[in-house]
Amino acid sequence: MSSSIAASRIAVSLATARALRVRLVLGIPQGNEETLKIFACWARSGGGQAPEWVVERWARVGGNDNNDGAERAPRCGATGGSRYRHRRAGDGGAALLVPHWSTPRRFAVSMPYAPLDGRDWRFTMGLRPLDESRWLEFDDRAHDERALKDSLLAAHYDEVVAVDERADAASRELLDVIVAHLALYFPHQRREVDPHEHPIVAASRLVQEDLCVLERRDAWRLSAACVCFPSRWRLASKLGATLDGIHAPVPLYDELLAAPTNAFFDRLRVGRAFWRLNWTLLDSPALHQPTSERRAPSGSLHDWFFRVERQTLRRLPDSGAAVFTIRTYVDSAAALVARDETFGPSLWRALHTAPSSVQEYKGWVGVAERLSRALKGE
Repeated sequence: MSSSIAASRIAVSLATARALRVRLVLGIPQGNEETLKIFACWARSGGGQAPEWVVERWARVGGNDNNDGAERAPRCGATGGSRYRHRRAGDGGAALLVPHWSTPRRFAVSMPYAPLDGRDWRFTMGLRPLDESRWLEFDDRAHDERALKDSLLAAHYDEVVAVDERADAASRELLDVIVAHLALYFPHQRREVDPHEHPIVAASRLVQEDLCVLERRDAWRLSAACVCFPSRWRLASKLGATLDGIHAPVPLYDELLAAPTNAFFDRLRVGRAFWRLNWTLLDSPALHQPTSERRAPSGSLHDWFFRVERQTLRRLPDSGAAVFTIRTYVDSAAALVARDETFGPSLWRALHTAPSSVQEYKGWVGVAERLSRALKGE
């Protein structure tokens, strides 16, 4: 064996050992091989700035959250959680690991959020506090997704942009806030801003998120938005609508969420941010799906895609406007089933227990039965 090969193997062994020590120090559970590989690669690269991890615990007793002060994965739709779910000995709960990278990532995490926990479908606001540093997210798809935004803005501007001129000041403030945020937390992601472009559009080009501005007049109304990646809805129909009007097609919204949602917007304070997750199952991986058609996914498991929206909410200090962001992640449902043995059964239970009105609205009628057959190999 050559000395160079021997030295390389020793370096790899030392790096892996270092990664294991880091995992023990940070409390990362055994069995998460993807996590271990990431830390091993990080250690081999010299061990500079490590990824930060939000370690979240959920109590098992009575289905209540064990509030340990961390930002927790929110429950919405079929409930909150993450595919990084492992039991940690001695704490009586499950640890949820969600990676947040403060430096350019070398590793693709195609679906960092999977809000399923094996329980019945539930319809709640599911908002959780969010640290300002984690307001926006960037990953290895940033270049491609921002390029896709540029293409959509060039070809379908009226489909992806809707503005009320009364919201120009709030849109400008949002642009300034995003520019400052990138300078502080993501300096490597900064881009040139066109001063002649509407500020909501200029702001959207900077990030992977879609952006919506809502202002309080007689009620909270959508006053400006750049939404390049809608999940089967049309932006033009929402401009000027109240919160109730925006969610009018959603089953159970009036009965369960209309009052608390409006009250939450009224109570939202400057300096505090919140996040939640929303998900659905579609038969297309396309980010841009501007149609109101709600049909069941065609085919079977290998033709389906799990789509998650990470939504955030905060208030701007000068205009008082509320900013709603939508970051969309899409991954193959079959790939998620293959990577996590709990994903398939959890998805089936959420689909199976959703009320019939929700199944019709989402296009899920009959999907649980087809998924069940696929999971059984039929």
